[in-house]
Amino acid sequence: MSTPRRSIRPRTAISQSATLRWKNRSFSPQNSHLAKNSNIRQVRNLLITQNPNDFIDTQTIGRFQCPFTAKSTNTSEASDQLNILKKRFNFFRNSWTKEETQKETLGKELWQLEQQEAIIGSRAESLNSKLKYLEENLTKTKLEQEKSENDQMVNLTILERTKQNLIHLEIKANSLREDLKNKASLLDDEHRKNLTSREKKKRSINVYKKLNNSVEYEIKEKTQIVSAMNRDFKSRQKAIGKREDRKKRHAEISEAAENEEKDLKLNKSREGFLAHRLWARFLIQKFEKSTKNSSQYETAFHKIRAATGLNDINQVIDKFLTSEHSYAELMKSVYNLKTKITETKEKNTKLESDLKSFGIAEKGLKASNKEELENKINGLLKENENLKLRLNEFVMNKTQVLQWGRKMLTKLNSGFGTYNQYEDGPFSQSEHISNLREIFITLREKIIPFILSVKEKSEPGQEIKNKSLHQNVYEAIYEIPDKDKERFMKIKRILTKLTTSNSEIEAGSWDFKETEPADATPKVGQTEILLVGEKSKWRRRSTIKQA
Repeated sequence: MSTPRRSIRPRTAISQSATLRWKNRSFSPQNSHLAKNSNIRQVRNLLITQNPNDFIDTQTIGRFQCPFTAKSTNTSEASDQLNILKKRFNFFRNSWTKEETQKETLGKELWQLEQQEAIIGSRAESLNSKLKYLEENLTKTKLEQEKSENDQMVNLTILERTKQNLIHLEIKANSLREDLKNKASLLDDEHRKNLTSREKKKRSINVYKKLNNSVEYEIKEKTQIVSAMNRDFKSRQKAIGKREDRKKRHAEISEAAENEEKDLKLNKSREGFLAHRLWARFLIQKFEKSTKNSSQYETAFHKIRAATGLNDINQVIDKFLTSEHSYAELMKSVYNLKTKITETKEKNTKLESDLKSFGIAEKGLKASNKEELENKINGLLKENENLKLRLNEFVMNKTQVLQWGRKMLTKLNSGFGTYNQYEDGPFSQSEHISNLREIFITLREKIIPFILSVKEKSEPGQEIKNKSLHQNVYEAIYEIPDKDKERFMKIKRILTKLTTSNSEIEAGSWDFKETEPADATPKVGQTEILLVGEKSKWRRRSTIKQA
């Protein structure tokens, strides 16, 4: 008889007696029924629940199992999990092959036992019992195999569910990160806005302090001048009084002896008194005129500030010098774009007519010519779209200029106050104006009467006052430091322009001209306002009045 081969147990296997006891207990009819029910429950829980921790015991993980960690789903993780599944599959396949080898060995032993039963009949009962035992072991191994397959399916479904949960959690984490980034960007924007507002506040405070200091300095200078003039006047009055007393005493002493000399002295003293009195009156009038001049300049500065909304005179000058030039350039570019659009439209119509004529005349055109024509058409369409975009941008700029003109009209209405005698005119309807020409004409009508009223209020002795003012100004320029001289000269230029423009306004007028280029053909409703500028300064077109 050939001895059957022994199956080599794995390292993790249990002893034979322990396995028999465990098999007898687990494969009893009651335990088998309970095991089936427990398997059905596990599968049902696996299909219903989403948390794998409810039906996976992490403490009973085998030697070839490893807990699933929520890492990034990349190729390395997938390969690791596949290797683990391969190892488990190989482990179950090896166990199954071992059971099959056991089965084959048992079959061989059966065959040998049957031969021995034929020879030896006494051992039939023992062999039958052994056969039954082996059959029972076979059924148990089959049940264990089915159970292991079910466990494998459960583990695979658990893995799929855990992967789905991991992907869902990663998507949620990415959305939360994006929300965090957006909130951080919003916080940065708010911080920048806060910083800009603080800087503006500090600048306005500094400007206010500078203006306050300049006003205080001017008030001090004026008070000092007034006090000095009062002192001179009082000293002269005292001198006159003393002189009169002395003359009276002298007259009382020498009444009888020197009548002729007394008359001469009295006449001389009278002439001196009258001269001093005239000089005092002249100084008083000079002081009053200087105060009036300074008040006019202060009112003019307040009106400029109310009209423009700017406290710094340099900013007012820069705006006055640069706004008109930029607007003229914008209007010229708008007109050029309109001409380009009309030219492209005409070209498109010509090309469409040519294409239609080619299609009617020559139906058998080559594919290359068609492609070239299509490319040309596409290029022209792109150019047309770009020109449309630029036209929209210039229309937006035009609307911004219109809004600026309306704001200036409202500021002029609120700034001139009592000097405005045309409140019922076009300024009350500034919101209804939709044309740049009308806005600039209304601005001209607003400013000219105010300047004329200022000129009419000027006194007849303006030339004497201007001469004295120019002398005082030229004397004060030498005392100004080098830092503030440029600013002072700018202010002086503006004031000289305002004073000299009164005579020019009577003889001339601000004019706006609707023009069209010589090359372009005139079209209906196509007019442009030509703002004539030279080095960011307005040019006046004067119309000399004829008698």
